[in-house]
Amino acid sequence: IIVWDNSEHNMFLNSAAIAKYKITGDAIKNIIGSGVDKNGNPNGEFLGKDSSEYILSVAGKEMISPSRIPKAMLYSNDLAQQNGITTSSDMAFGVVNIDMETEAMRAVTSSKASSLRIVPVAMAESFVTKYGDQAIEKVKALQNLNTDRLMFHGVKFMSDDAFLSNTMKVANPGYTDGHAGVSFYTDPKGLYKDMKPWWDANFQLHVHSNGTYGNQNTLNALQMLQDSKPRFDHRFTMQHFGLPTTAMVMKMKTLGAVASVNPAYFYARANIQSQDIGTDRMASATRVGYLNREGVVVSLHSDNPVAPPMPLTEVWSVVNRLNIETGNKKWAPAEAVSVADAMKMITINAAYTVGVEDKVGTIEPGKYADF
Repeated sequence: IIVWDNSEHNMFLNSAAIAKYKITGDAIKNIIGSGVDKNGNPNGEFLGKDSSEYILSVAGKEMISPSRIPKAMLYSNDLAQQNGITTSSDMAFGVVNIDMETEAMRAVTSSKASSLRIVPVAMAESFVTKYGDQAIEKVKALQNLNTDRLMFHGVKFMSDDAFLSNTMKVANPGYTDGHAGVSFYTDPKGLYKDMKPWWDANFQLHVHSNGTYGNQNTLNALQMLQDSKPRFDHRFTMQHFGLPTTAMVMKMKTLGAVASVNPAYFYARANIQSQDIGTDRMASATRVGYLNREGVVVSLHSDNPVAPPMPLTEVWSVVNRLNIETGNKKWAPAEAVSVADAMKMITINAAYTVGVEDKVGTIEPGKYADF
């Protein structure tokens, strides 16, 4: 048995799975988040990106077999269509198997059984691992496959861990139980070093960044990139931006970054995680009001399966600041936005955020007539 939680950052294995995939204490002793018992043997807990990627490396071929991919992608297509979504990004392209995912993308976006337009964003780490110094050229070459329904654009990095699982790194004051969370970089220099070749090649960069520690690292790395090679319409995107401070939003505006945020952090999770993060901090997760007032381009996402892909529910949430389980209690009402601004966040702003605003996002001459 393998349980993969909906943050997609944690996995839990029973003893039969540990034995089947020959997972030993020695094999996981240097992998962050991999749990062991008092004897140093795996205890079945694999918490965070590094641990879950290790499980994918040993069990992924069975968990995500080629025969299951078409059905899963058609399911995602139908779920999107039912909720009015015409275009979706894939913010983790290549994380399992680059060749397999490429063929799956080509198949689903050329099939008459599906209708979704997809913008795959390449996981930089996966391409560097497979192709080394040729990684940038390999990602550029993907654009030769582009059609009106398949649009490769940009690359993705990971700054810290997940919001839902309380594994993102939260700076002082930390979690209420005292644990710290995980950042994949001890300082912004490491993230800057990994991103710089892609920045110099004029790619749009997306960074998974959630906790206060991770967000500060990400913004400081962007500052270093701008200092090394100033760029204007770079659309460096903070993906999730879970717990931002006022100063972070101001710095973001100054550096020209944009934000793609997940309203489910408060509309589905506030009453669950406020005991771990603190009520005030949890209430101001997804600070769309302040971001919007500061002039930062903001879009909304579901990060499915973190939350269901329901854009109009996201609009409802950021307009009303309500949680689905706490009645009329508003969470940070000052962060509310107008219906018009919220609708922009799931249309033109979303298209702008993934670099396809010349094709979708508004209904006007020269664009696809998607409703």
